[in-house]
Amino acid sequence: SVGYPIIEVKDVEDGAEKIINLLKSAKGDKYVENYAIFYNFLYHPDRINEYIDGKNIAPILTEMHITNRCNSNCAWCVYRGADRTIEMPTEKAKDIIKQLKDLGAKALIYTGGGEPLMHPDALDIMEYSQKIGLDNRLITNGILLTPDIAERVLKCNKRIKISLDASTPETYRIVHNQTGDMFDRVINNIR
Repeated sequence: SVGYPIIEVKDVEDGAEKIINLLKSAKGDKYVENYAIFYNFLYHPDRINEYIDGKNIAPILTEMHITNRCNSNCAWCVYRGADRTIEMPTEKAKDIIKQLKDLGAKALIYTGGGEPLMHPDALDIMEYSQKIGLDNRLITNGILLTPDIAERVLKCNKRIKISLDASTPETYRIVHNQTGDMFDRVINNIR
């Protein structure tokens, strides 16, 4: 369970009313979780109605892991100890993206078992999915966001999340198992 409340709805209007009531009663993280559910009702009522009607529907948002390679070694990462050489071939990634679009997917999150920008064709893949009409999102550790890369990333992603996970260089070194000035580098890349 991801902690989302289970609600039974008759239709989109009934669902929206119930979620508005959840939002009114929630605080903090629960508000954010409930808002995510409301977002789907608000922006994709057709999908919600299809689901209620028992139809097989495509995902609205899908995560894609294009590489397991990573330039960090975060203490909490579930991929620690995994084979870091696994990488999705570029043409395979584009084929999957095309299939997702053809099924009716709306958005794609580039995340994964590694740092997405470590894939040698990450930017080309992201630009391709944007070109065919998917809304991209990127979760990155920010280490590789040079000005040139950042410019391309910003053009083809609607949202970018940078996992800094620390407020000081010392904490960053501990939680990311990094040496040197990586914290300052990421802060400068964000700027």
